[in-house]
Amino acid sequence: MSPVDLEEPLSQSELSNLTQYLEREAVHTSLSALHGLLAAVATAPGLIPPSTWIPTALGDSKPATQKEGERVLGLLMRLYNQTVRQLEQGKPSLLGEDRQQWCAGYLRGAGLDPSWMENEEWSALLAPLRVTAEGKAPERAKDPAGLLKRCRDNIEGFAADIHSFFAAQRRAELEAATKPAVSQKIGRNEACPCGSGKKYKKCCGSN
Repeated sequence: MSPVDLEEPLSQSELSNLTQYLEREAVHTSLSALHGLLAAVATAPGLIPPSTWIPTALGDSKPATQKEGERVLGLLMRLYNQTVRQLEQGKPSLLGEDRQQWCAGYLRGAGLDPSWMENEEWSALLAPLRVTAEGKAPERAKDPAGLLKRCRDNIEGFAADIHSFFAAQRRAELEAATKPAVSQKIGRNEACPCGSGKKYKKCCGSN
């Protein structure tokens, strides 16, 4: 799959194919949970490389052929890039119908960045998603049912806010991570060192 293909949003047919693969390979995750995990990777305070989140997303699944493996990986990277674009535009759209599973997937993805869990203020940002993932509000809440509904109904907004909150942090880390590579004169048509799968000129080298 060419880098240009990685820019294209997944069609409904492709989303169905990815869902069928997850179900057939018993990856133990739904489309909702997978999308939540990808959103967490995209909004995390630190950079979570594909080498870390892809094995978490796909588990121990074993494609029948190398061609199928490449196809699934391509779909996954396109879905990740699609998720990033929506978050950057402040218009995230949850995939799948299960918001509770989406939030469970998000929390799983957040756990891949230790710095997120170690910082009390940053960890507190996950509270509404924890409430939704657990399906219940804290007993001390004055209106537990109302709080649960508000959390569940506003997941998109919480995800967009978290993405904005960590934007500067991620940008600084990305610049630090790519600076040595840039000094080695990465070709504009080479793969971007951030791991997005895009060409450098269409990703971090576009500025």
